[in-house]
Amino acid sequence: MLEVLLGLFVVLIACLLVWRIRSAMERPSTQTPPASALRSPAKERPVLTESPLDAADPPASTSAVGLLPMELLPPPPDGPHNDRVAEGTAQPGGDPNVSQTPPDPREDHGPPSDAAPSDIVRIRSLSTADVPTPLYSLSDESDRPGRPGLWHVITVEYESRPTTIGRLSFTYWAMMGGERDGSGGVVSSRRVTYLDVGRGPHHSVMYLSPNTFARFGPARKIAVSVSSAGRELAYATLAGDQDHSWLTPSGPSRLFSRQRTPFWLIDYDLYDSEASPTNTAGLSTDLRK
Repeated sequence: MLEVLLGLFVVLIACLLVWRIRSAMERPSTQTPPASALRSPAKERPVLTESPLDAADPPASTSAVGLLPMELLPPPPDGPHNDRVAEGTAQPGGDPNVSQTPPDPREDHGPPSDAAPSDIVRIRSLSTADVPTPLYSLSDESDRPGRPGLWHVITVEYESRPTTIGRLSFTYWAMMGGERDGSGGVVSSRRVTYLDVGRGPHHSVMYLSPNTFARFGPARKIAVSVSSAGRELAYATLAGDQDHSWLTPSGPSRLFSRQRTPFWLIDYDLYDSEASPTNTAGLSTDLRK
């Protein structure tokens, strides 16, 4: 009897082993796939095929970035604005102190064209004075203050009527020397443009440097023209001189706007912001005709 029970137990164990083996063979594989198989196809770096532009140098109108061509913007079309030099600019090779960038016409808010010039700008006074160079002290051993020079300054006090004038230009003429030899002397001219001139009283100044002042003396004749958007708004001369025949600059300009002098930071809020000054040597005198 015992032998029969042992035989049945062995048969039962054998059946269990067979069942476990068959179950293991029918179960799907749970082996972890390689990392490359888990990567999403959307995350793969795309393979760039060679573009015809890569086989040779790109044409002038395209520029290659990696393997992807990028079109460049075409140059601006030619127009009448490329055939002239705007006010306040100079041709290449000209005066380095003159702005090389033409003014943006969108910012040139000129006064109303139907307004009388006297309703836009009115010159109150034109005067001259001699002022010494301002001294700035520095806490440095190399600071060697010398004897201050004497500047000859031309001052225009004027009043602006509109709320704002985008660009307001002052053209100065000054005649110096010529008293002793009877010659016409030296005539210098320079234009300075102020930006966003508001309503109310204002000042405009122009300077002769100490060296020029020591050589030629004070200006004998002075004229000032005020204009905006190509339209003359006011004109004044020293002592009411009505002779316009001398308004032809000779040689380089010896006049300096305020921002090109050591006075620039003094009474800063009293003066309007300047655009780059313009050397007007050879300026047409049509304003006086």
